[in-house]
Amino acid sequence: PPPPPHSYNVLAGVIAPDGSRGGSAGGAALDAHFRPADVSNLLYECGEELVREGGGAGIGGAAELFALAGRYVELLRLLNRELASRLVDTEQGDEGRRFWKNAALSFHQSHLSHGRTHVIEVLEAEDSRAVGDTFELILNLIAFMDSCRAGMWEEAWTQLDALNLLPRNEAELGVKVDFVFSKLDTSLKQHYHQVVLAGMETLYNQHRVIKEAIAPAQAAISAGGGAAYQQMSAVSAMEQRLVEIRNSARLVVTFAGLLQTQMLGDSNARIARMEAFMI
Repeated sequence: PPPPPHSYNVLAGVIAPDGSRGGSAGGAALDAHFRPADVSNLLYECGEELVREGGGAGIGGAAELFALAGRYVELLRLLNRELASRLVDTEQGDEGRRFWKNAALSFHQSHLSHGRTHVIEVLEAEDSRAVGDTFELILNLIAFMDSCRAGMWEEAWTQLDALNLLPRNEAELGVKVDFVFSKLDTSLKQHYHQVVLAGMETLYNQHRVIKEAIAPAQAAISAGGGAAYQQMSAVSAMEQRLVEIRNSARLVVTFAGLLQTQMLGDSNARIARMEAFMI
C-alpha cells in the first residue's frame, strides 16, 4: 500500500499556496540528492505506478504525487476520471464520492479561483486549459446531481440549463450531438447518459409538481370568492410552464435518440417513459 501522506511531505516537501512545490527550503529528503526536475520525474513515475495498481488509497496517493511533481495536467485528468465516474450519488459510493468531491473543491478553491496561479500557468504552458474546463464542468454537474438527489428539481434544471449542454430548440440538436461526439472529454463522455437521464428526471418531476398544484387552484376558482382571479392567473402561468416543460422534454427525447451508442443501458427507454407520463 502507498505510504501515508506525511511520508510524501518528508520526501518531497509540500505544496505552496500558489501550487508550486516547496522542496529543499523545507528540508525535503529527495532534494538533498536530486535536481528539482529529477524529483518531479520521480514523483510522477511513482504516481503513474499507483494509478496502474488502482485501489482507492493508491489513486489518492497518485493525486498527491502528481501535485508534488507539478504535473497538474495529469492531476486534473485523474480528478476528472474519478469525479465523472461518481456523478451520481449512490449509497454504495457515498464515501468515495465525498472524498473526491471535497478534494476537487479544495483544489479548485486553492488553485483555480484566484487569478493567475502557478497551476494555471502550467496548464497554459502545456496548452491544456481544456482539461481545466472539463474539471470545472464536472464540478458543476456534480452540483446539479446533488440538487437532483435533494429533490430540488427547478434549481437542478436551472443549473443544467446554465451549462448549455442540452438543446434548447431543434436548431441546436445537431450542434449538441456534435459536441458530445467530437468535443466532450472522454472522461465525461462515457458517463454522459447519466446527465441526459437526470435532465429528463428534472423535467418530469417539475411537471409532476406543477400538475399536482393545479388541481387545488382550479378547485378554488370553481368555488369563486375574492381569490378566484388570482388563482386564474396562477393556473394560466402554471399551464404555460407545463407546455414549456413538455417542449423541453421532447427535445431531450430526440437528443437522446440521436446520441445512440452514448445512451447506455435502458436510459432511452426510461426517458421515453417519463415523456409518456407528461400529459
